[in-house]
Amino acid sequence: MRIDADLPDLALYDEIITIFLERLNVTVPSLEADLLASGVLDSLALVELLMQLELRYGVQISLEKLDFEDFRSVAAIAAFVARERMCCEPQ
Repeated sequence: MRIDADLPDLALYDEIITIFLERLNVTVPSLEADLLASGVLDSLALVELLMQLELRYGVQISLEKLDFEDFRSVAAIAAFVARERMCCEPQ
């Protein structure tokens, strides 16, 4: 995944990295690091991350909507959160 103008601003990346640090006690090596393949994000950490994203950003993550590719890196997580927030904003 590449980072470009269509993706969230840097503040969202920073917030997500802070969730990893403060709530999951995990240091993320980079925005593009594969968190699943490297084992940084295991099944328990993924559940905690989903809960934190729901609480912090008000997004609803259903099992039907869950795609692991959306959680493979900080950049992918930020893009997912931005998409979910945009589609669910009141018009």
